[in-house]
Amino acid sequence: MTKIKPRLIALLIAAVILLTGVYFLTRSKEQTPSSGNLLQNASFAEKDAEGMPENWYTDAYFPHADTRYEWTQDGAHIVNNQLNDARFAQQVSVSPNTLYCLEGKIKASAEGGWGANLSIEGVYIYPESVFESSGEWQEVRLYGRTGEHQQSLTVYARLGGYSGESIGEAWFKD
Repeated sequence: MTKIKPRLIALLIAAVILLTGVYFLTRSKEQTPSSGNLLQNASFAEKDAEGMPENWYTDAYFPHADTRYEWTQDGAHIVNNQLNDARFAQQVSVSPNTLYCLEGKIKASAEGGWGANLSIEGVYIYPESVFESSGEWQEVRLYGRTGEHQQSLTVYARLGGYSGESIGEAWFKD
């Protein structure tokens, strides 16, 4: 009986090693976090011919509200002079069932609603909102996994949010 135990232990160790190897060899690349930046002009450093952040478009819950969008040397800038959910937006291609991280820096002086934040269209979860940063950049981060068949998503750098309009101003970069 004492000779069987070392063989059994060796066999179990070999099985664990084999199963671990099979797992890593067959694991889909889509299960691993993607690296690199998928956003174009993610830093908001480049402006287009109209003087707006290149590769970004603007959108708002109240499109005719007193809201101003601009490019500055400090980054993309939104001013809501009345309550609104205003945002710079960009659609990006993604891989299905893949973990992504959305992160950036925000500077804000905002009141009400969701304040200044980064978010994904159609997703009602926000990283921490920034209301008053006293002129300092605050880094925010949001993790999420794409759907089984998802090929794209829209990223928002926004002042306000779904059912949470804000007033004030915000800057976004990186």
